[in-house]
Amino acid sequence: RFDGRADELWECVKNLRPIQKARTKAFLNWRYAHCPDRDYKLAVAESGEQLLGYVVLRCMEEFGLRGGMIVDVAVRPERLDVFDALVQESLFYFDRQNMDLAACLMHGDDSMLKRLKKQRFIKVPQQLGFKKWYFGARRNGGQFSADFINDPRNWFLTFGDIDII
Repeated sequence: RFDGRADELWECVKNLRPIQKARTKAFLNWRYAHCPDRDYKLAVAESGEQLLGYVVLRCMEEFGLRGGMIVDVAVRPERLDVFDALVQESLFYFDRQNMDLAACLMHGDDSMLKRLKKQRFIKVPQQLGFKKWYFGARRNGGQFSADFINDPRNWFLTFGDIDII
C-alpha cells in the first residue's frame, strides 16, 4: 500500500509535465494496491522516512511471451539515480519470475527515456509492436488551446494511464 509519503512525492513531480494523472496516495492505492483482478508489485526507494521513488510492476503473458511490465514509476526529480536503481530492481525481479522480456511505456520524460536506453531498453519499431497504440484527447472547453494539448512535450504517460496492463 501507498502511504502519505506518496502525496509528498506527487507534490515534487506534479509540475514536471502539465498534463498527467495525479498520482496521489488515494489514486495509487485504488489503481494498484486494491485492484481486484490484477497482481501488481511495488518497489520503493526510501531515505529515512522520505519516499524517493516507486515503481509498479506486473508480470503477464501475451502472444506466447512472458513479459515483465514497468507499469508506473515516479522519482524525485533531483534523484534520477533512484530511477536507475528502481529499473534495475525491476529487471532483477522479472528475471526471478522467468520473464522473457521487460517493457515500459513512458512518454514525456526524455531524461528517463535516456536512462532506460542505458539499461538496454530499445524503442520497439511500430511494425514489430504487439499492438497498435492509439491515443486521443478531447478538449472540453477553452481553458487549453489545441496547440497545447497537441504538443507531446506537455504529456506524461505510462502503462498505468491505460487500462490494458
